[in-house]
Amino acid sequence: MTSDKDILCIDTTLNGCSVAVKPASQDASFHVEIMGRGQSDRLVPMILECVSARGLALQDITLICTSTGPGSFTGTRIGLSAAQGLALSLDVETVGYNDFECVVAANGFDKSCAIAIDTKRGDFFFKIYHPDNGFSEGSILEADDVLAQSKNMFLISNGDIESVEPFDSETILRGLLANALETEKGFAPSALKPVYMREAETSVSKIKYKTISSS
Repeated sequence: MTSDKDILCIDTTLNGCSVAVKPASQDASFHVEIMGRGQSDRLVPMILECVSARGLALQDITLICTSTGPGSFTGTRIGLSAAQGLALSLDVETVGYNDFECVVAANGFDKSCAIAIDTKRGDFFFKIYHPDNGFSEGSILEADDVLAQSKNMFLISNGDIESVEPFDSETILRGLLANALETEKGFAPSALKPVYMREAETSVSKIKYKTISSS
């Protein structure tokens, strides 16, 4: 797949910071750093390092691709915010694809498969894909239910589950590129909004405040 665009891809939806750079008419390079936290501090410096390593300046980038989730609640927002900020400052096109679309694209658009994304909470974001019918409705399943619903299917997962094919952050980057470059088979880009399959958990502060009434 070739392109006359200098492309930057960003993913922070899984367990770290991931950046791919594809100069026009050249192969892409991929850089993944695994981290539990600190993505907001590391992402922009990593982008600058990766772009410079390919002999480009940030101003040379003409297309930005970013993943939209589902995945880490905070991580997803970090990647999207960085992509939106860069797009605004550079005045370039920015497109988003969700992680399910990226996994399908990275493994070939013509393959039926089941995809289970580890939520890091003991269960999985789950969808089934068929080239003729697209994606099934998403659900959140425990490992046993994932295996039951994907029986006799090509199962792809990044979690601790018996899958036919594992995937990781580099898979998401390759999927972003494949979607951006494959004009016929690629999924249509989505709005740059985070994809959540469950609401974020919030905790109530345990600090007790004294109420002062005024007369």
